[in-house]
Amino acid sequence: MRDLNFFEPYVLQHQGREKKQRLFMVTAVISLVAVIAFPVFNLVYGYQMKRDIQDMKNTLASAEAKERLQRIEAKQAKLDEIKKILPIVENSDKEIQKIDILDEQIVQTIVDAIPKDLQFSSFMLSDTQATVSGKARDKSAIAELEYNLRISKYFTDIFVSNIAFKEGIYDFALQFTVKDVN
Repeated sequence: MRDLNFFEPYVLQHQGREKKQRLFMVTAVISLVAVIAFPVFNLVYGYQMKRDIQDMKNTLASAEAKERLQRIEAKQAKLDEIKKILPIVENSDKEIQKIDILDEQIVQTIVDAIPKDLQFSSFMLSDTQATVSGKARDKSAIAELEYNLRISKYFTDIFVSNIAFKEGIYDFALQFTVKDVN
């Protein structure tokens, strides 16, 4: 047989309320902790950010940082200047590659063609045309230079354009064309 408890409905009803109250209290405590913790966390984070900002300002204000910044700015200015000059140099390099450059053998041939009593004052070369100015003790040295250049396989159209006698020395100008040996 079963015992009859006339107060049982009141006891069960009371237990349901306690569970609801506990759930409400736990939720309220968690919400209260979150509401209090969030501003505290933000406050601590804000102080930490201010301290980091002040440390960075102090680092930037130091003499070492200013010196490094000046070096960096100087290097940046040089880099900008190099960036401006680089296209010019690249174009010049391309143009130089287009031009046939005298090799050592041609230059050595010119040097070997110079007689003992003759010296060059200037030597100009544009494309394949060359102009030589110089001084000689006598006309035979100029003629010898012309002859030496003629017998060479590198030069054509050799022409002495000017000979002038001044103070015992002959000034001369000689023009010739460098052959395309390739």
